[in-house]
Amino acid sequence: MPFDDRYINTMIDRYYGQRPFLLRPAGQALALSLAFAGYGAVVAFSTGDASTGKAFAATGLVALAMPVLMKLGIRLRFKTDFAYGKQIEMALTDTSVRRSSARSTREVPWTAYARAVHYADGYLLLRRGVITWLPDSALTDVSREIADQFIRQRLPVREMP
Repeated sequence: MPFDDRYINTMIDRYYGQRPFLLRPAGQALALSLAFAGYGAVVAFSTGDASTGKAFAATGLVALAMPVLMKLGIRLRFKTDFAYGKQIEMALTDTSVRRSSARSTREVPWTAYARAVHYADGYLLLRRGVITWLPDSALTDVSREIADQFIRQRLPVREMP
């Protein structure tokens, strides 16, 4: 499977999609922008100084750009990976998850992963600071059902629609 923008975007969307709304970039941006805009309105109303209120309101508008900036930053981080733009293979062994490309191989023990999130089209494996997307379309040696049983035997799994 190609480790490209499509793969990265899907992985990012799946990761934030399984989090509560206020822990997603859009939820955080909304909360920050409302807080800044509200504070700006209070300052402007109480002091009669509209310029201070406008400055806080403008800061609130800038906070709305946060989700786009976060996604760009995450994408740039993945683009520095040696595997970016290359074909990668994911292998599930009894002891680890192995990602291989023409330039590198990474093997992570199952014990490093805290949990998995199951989507209709694959699994998101989660460990602190790292996410791994395993799309069903990348399965070559085993069926979806066997991969499903294999992952469920090793990790707690949360279901997502």
